[in-house]
Amino acid sequence: MTFIKDFFPSSTPDQILVDIADYDLESTTSHLRGARAIVRYPDYNPKILHYDIAIVELDRPVTLSNGVRAAVLPAPGLRLDPGTTVSVYGWGRLEYDDNRYARVLQSLEMPVVENGECQKVFWTSIESNMLCAGGEKGHDACVGDSGSGLVVRMENDYVLCGVVSFGRRCALKNIPGVYTRVSSYVDWIYNNTMSSGCKPCIYEGETPFANGTSSNSSATTSYEDDNDVIATDNNDDMHDNPDNDVKSLSSIFKFFAHMFYGAGRSSI
Repeated sequence: MTFIKDFFPSSTPDQILVDIADYDLESTTSHLRGARAIVRYPDYNPKILHYDIAIVELDRPVTLSNGVRAAVLPAPGLRLDPGTTVSVYGWGRLEYDDNRYARVLQSLEMPVVENGECQKVFWTSIESNMLCAGGEKGHDACVGDSGSGLVVRMENDYVLCGVVSFGRRCALKNIPGVYTRVSSYVDWIYNNTMSSGCKPCIYEGETPFANGTSSNSSATTSYEDDNDVIATDNNDDMHDNPDNDVKSLSSIFKFFAHMFYGAGRSSI
């Protein structure tokens, strides 16, 4: 699962290399896969950033193990209460104006923000198929994290609730990031993965966030370097602007693999 914006509109499967179970980009312990197909959501609109989601089918299966586990899909229509703790991971920039990218996988916990509050600070409409999270100064996903997954802990599972889509630069105070809401696309995902022989796993347990409850909602990781995804900048340019947002392709695809298949040092 990944995004379309900036990169996927014109990409072909032969241009994609997926790095699985990686943590340190300088290590040699990961596993590589090619891509057999890219399935883009047909109604994607680059002008208003709606329907920013795509599926990449790998050219061969991945064997799951204790170190390589699968995140699960949310139930169709699942909505998390504002304040619910979610986690984002990635190898993106640590500061918006710094062209360097993280060497080891970064993680960050942050709260879900109600869409109406999120709408107040963005020029494009924040629709029901989008999810907002963050808003604390210095803590955010950033350039190079687009396409990465946002997960929530539900009982013993990590559920993929969002895909990094866009924001206003990175880590501005009271400016959350915007994510594609995966629960709005579960039927589409299911219908477009059936032919691959890989039935998606959909979370069917009790949702612990109903009626405003958020107990046991904090996702945890077991990384040796548990660093926040930090980017501090006080300017207001959109970090999804193609002129400003030159993505790290290795970050995009390494992270795509991490979110669906886990990483050796993660509890996902």
